[in-house]
Amino acid sequence: MMIHESLTKLPKQQLREIGWRKATVMARVARRDGKAFDCAPWVHKAKEMPRAEFEREVERHLTGKESEPWEVIYFKVYKVLHKNS
Repeated sequence: MMIHESLTKLPKQQLREIGWRKATVMARVARRDGKAFDCAPWVHKAKEMPRAEFEREVERHLTGKESEPWEVIYFKVYKVLHKNS
């Protein structure tokens, strides 16, 4: 199913305002909810929230689980050699 098929109730102007990335995330909700999908609250959330927060909100809606933001951090640990003099 294409994005525009999932979001047929959403005018193209609003799609442009929220951006395609958020629209693709919102399409996941539209696919799952089917005819019961109410786009107005999701459009409002998409406009008001930063992208990462909106994606977490969609995940919470789809899975029912709270997810924490995370990122992988790489670092090196060096062993310091002490000379006993």
